[in-house]
Amino acid sequence: MTGKSAPEARWQIPRQEVEVGIARDEAMRRLRSWGFDGNPDGPAGVFKLLVSEVITNGLRHGGTAEALTAVMQAEGDLITFAVRDSNPAGPARPLEVAGSLPLGGRGMFLIEVMADGSGWHPDGEGKLVWFQLRVPAAALPLAATEHTDTDEGQRHRQMRDLGHRIREMRPRQHVRRLAVAS
Repeated sequence: MTGKSAPEARWQIPRQEVEVGIARDEAMRRLRSWGFDGNPDGPAGVFKLLVSEVITNGLRHGGTAEALTAVMQAEGDLITFAVRDSNPAGPARPLEVAGSLPLGGRGMFLIEVMADGSGWHPDGEGKLVWFQLRVPAAALPLAATEHTDTDEGQRHRQMRDLGHRIREMRPRQHVRRLAVAS
């Protein structure tokens, strides 16, 4: 990233399941346009997954408003993505039964385990659910990147590190509270 002011974007997500993919693609487009590495095999792939999870959670459990609001901010290499919905209740957490999670309801669990920070807070008549993730700047223009053996080693280390984080199964500390004006 360059020394420019911190980028921020907001957009509406209509309450239709098909909109998850559209909003996810928009978040990835903005990530790349801000100069971040958009390689889906790296942190950007985790970002893409977490964006899908937080939007899906908002669509399924976020109240009755006609649309959700997506908010995306970058400060250095820290990306914050949030969804504002119209349900003031906090996100539901799945109950663990006999050491395993149910088939549904894993989205917030994934966000807690995989993000560098996450949380929610009341926001007007609804709430804001957010996560933060460190994503490196693109080293080369996307068209100039090539797959190398070094990429394989890096991918292997990232997957190993992700496995360690999942096994820890503890929520990450909240890095900061996202303040979004209505």
